[in-house]
Amino acid sequence: MESKRIIYLFGYSINIYKAFKELVKIIEDQVQVLSAEVSLVFLHDGVIGLSKKSEINPNLEKLMGLAANLFALVPDMKARGMDLNEIQEKIKLIDYNALVDLLVDHPKIVSWM
Repeated sequence: MESKRIIYLFGYSINIYKAFKELVKIIEDQVQVLSAEVSLVFLHDGVIGLSKKSEINPNLEKLMGLAANLFALVPDMKARGMDLNEIQEKIKLIDYNALVDLLVDHPKIVSWM
């Protein structure tokens, strides 16, 4: 039986990377049509635009409305001077150990880097 657990690693700024909209559509289809358990980890520049102080990207807003697990890597946020207390509520902060655990726990890993 093929697993329906998928994790995406996203490393581009959601505000300048036009393909983010396509990724959100893919995740939406996987969650709603395939009933997959989808997780997305924002890392590298992918953490840019996740702050409550930023104007919310419409695709991020759509993504946060889906039944997907969203994570942001704390070391990457700190490296970009972001306030960890100002992250969007649906996004869980994780460290490298938690990232490794997530990767081990998901048989399908897709990197958008």
